[in-house]
Amino acid sequence: MSKKICKGSIEWEDVAHFAISEFMEHERGQEIVESGRGMNFLSGIMWRSFNSSTSAYHTIYRQKNRVHELQDKHTQIEDIDYDPHQDFVVGAIQGIIEDMLCDRTDLW
Repeated sequence: MSKKICKGSIEWEDVAHFAISEFMEHERGQEIVESGRGMNFLSGIMWRSFNSSTSAYHTIYRQKNRVHELQDKHTQIEDIDYDPHQDFVVGAIQGIIEDMLCDRTDLW
């Protein structure tokens, strides 16, 4: 869908990723999906992102028709050791916090 909206521009994949990210973070995203209008909403985000000079995509990634890369090629990324135990603990803590975010105080 993005390739068609962007008319084969080299930006089509970036626009698609940006639109999906915006849609997933939208406050009414789940409601829109449940109503069956998700694809229409997503295509609207893609169209406005690519064609509007005032869109968030244009503001963040373009500057006078130049496309900026997300990461500088010269930036060195340091390797970080992955600790599965720490990942498990963080997941458990996030689960507890999600359980605490309910309306009933007896679960606290």
